[in-house]
Amino acid sequence: MNTEWITDRLPTAEDALEDTVLVWNGSEAILWTYDGVEKGQPWAPIHKLIAPYVKPKRWTVEWNVDIWILIDHALERSYWCGLGELGRNGGDAAQRIADVFNEVMP
Repeated sequence: MNTEWITDRLPTAEDALEDTVLVWNGSEAILWTYDGVEKGQPWAPIHKLIAPYVKPKRWTVEWNVDIWILIDHALERSYWCGLGELGRNGGDAAQRIADVFNEVMP
């Protein structure tokens, strides 16, 4: 199954089948005219089998030796949270911070 939703360009007449493409509306794929797709909206040619769109996460967490690292993939920056802030078993806290950031700063 192809999971490639397109978000970096708008569809053209060549992408469409009878002027129609698939568009992800937030919960399901729907048929839509190719010229009605908005910039950044996930879409795919209708002749491809696709999976539901999953927006990439901006924030992730990694453990490195003795420190938790919050990674902002959008700005390509890292923020360190040492054992003093979160403790040795602070992975759950670090992940919760990343989850909150993903929710409020997508």
